[in-house]
Amino acid sequence: MLFKNSIQGGKTELYSSEEGWTLSEGNGDRSFWKRIVFDREFMHTPFVTASLSGIDASKDNNLRLVLQPHNVTPFAFDLEVRTWADTTISYVALTWMAYEIIG
Repeated sequence: MLFKNSIQGGKTELYSSEEGWTLSEGNGDRSFWKRIVFDREFMHTPFVTASLSGIDASKDNNLRLVLQPHNVTPFAFDLEVRTWADTTISYVALTWMAYEIIG
């Protein structure tokens, strides 16, 4: 059987100046959501991974961070950047990759 791979990827930078950013203030669970739209539509819902490539966080508290893709479709996905407790984050850089295997 022959397989064709379809892969797309990108880099995203998120700043505390973005509307809805709460990761640099307060305590407790806080999330920021970013919609990522693919350059090309996939034939099927792809697998998506995200990884941290940069961060600006307070040195005074523990660093707690989760990057998680949600609501993946052939067109786009929502990326959740989450922290909790007293962690303060002002900037996150990440890379993402979406892929499907077509058989």
